[in-house]
Amino acid sequence: MARSGAKFGRKQEEAIAALLSKGTVEEAARIAGIGKRTLSRWLQVPEFQAAYRQARHDAFSQSVARLQQGSVAAATVLLKLTLDPSTPASVRVRAADCVLNHATKAIETEAIEARALAVESNKDLLAARRMELQGILRGILESGVLYHRERIADPPDVTVPERRREESDRLQEFFQDRCMVAVEGDVDSWKKERCWVPVADLYPTYAAWAAATGDKHPFRKGPFEERLHELGREKGRVRPDRRRETKQVWVWLGIRFNTAGDD
Repeated sequence: MARSGAKFGRKQEEAIAALLSKGTVEEAARIAGIGKRTLSRWLQVPEFQAAYRQARHDAFSQSVARLQQGSVAAATVLLKLTLDPSTPASVRVRAADCVLNHATKAIETEAIEARALAVESNKDLLAARRMELQGILRGILESGVLYHRERIADPPDVTVPERRREESDRLQEFFQDRCMVAVEGDVDSWKKERCWVPVADLYPTYAAWAAATGDKHPFRKGPFEERLHELGREKGRVRPDRRRETKQVWVWLGIRFNTAGDD
């Protein structure tokens, strides 16, 4: 691995590209043509971690840019509906409301990203803000798909992005209250550091927390696990007491319950 101040070699660059396109360290190592242990070791080196974080940020920025490019055509359609006198009054009102709503969300998204970049040293806050951005973008996409499906005849509920944002905020509250979520690491390091929680325990704990905090619309198990995958968490099997004769159990890696020693 390149030392501090040295340039990355071709293999390190290929490994970062493979990590961006594959879900696991093992798959990324295979694509890059290196050993899994080698890639796991590189992921512990600060220079490699910094380059990997920058590559993830660049890829996320490119995705946002593509959405922004497509938004020009969508905005044109909505504005035409708003200004066309032949458009039914109810549709014109909803179209105008949608234009204002998405314009506001675009401003909020840019502000959130700016704040997250400004405090990048606070890794927990950065992860929370990126999750919030994902919820907003998902809502915008779903709203656009519904508009296309209904052919503008029955405008969608323009509160979808806001609802997604509220759901993401509530899930982040659960993580902050009950869990520790690893920002860096891989499958091997999480297993070694016992940074995991049994699959059978995590969702029931969330459901109980939601009920205790008065959340009337908690995530179902499927969407809950989708959010974990979006955070980069994945399932694996471990032996809880690390003894070979003990049966392995399925766990979520990269996340664990808070303990008395946590701040």
